[in-house]
Amino acid sequence: MPQDDPWSLIRVILAGARLASLDKAPFDLGMPGFAWRLSDEGKAHLATLVRNAWGDKAPPVDAAKVAEVPAVPEVPQVRKLLKEGDIHKADESNAQH
Repeated sequence: MPQDDPWSLIRVILAGARLASLDKAPFDLGMPGFAWRLSDEGKAHLATLVRNAWGDKAPPVDAAKVAEVPAVPEVPQVRKLLKEGDIHKADESNAQH
């Protein structure tokens, strides 16, 4: 069941997210923020897609809602990892396990 308010999802789309690395699961996986790459309309389309995945039925997110969410700093290191290709290397390494 989707959340009524897409605010937290929009923040993840804007700033990215990073999965916690644990001793039993020592992965350094992250999603970059798309604030710099997508227009508000593009972010709204992405949020709508995610909110309606796996059979959920959430109302569409519009660009005005995205614009209401305050700017947030990007999750540290995620863009740096993308530039260095480390995430792709980590994906290849994890696939071998």
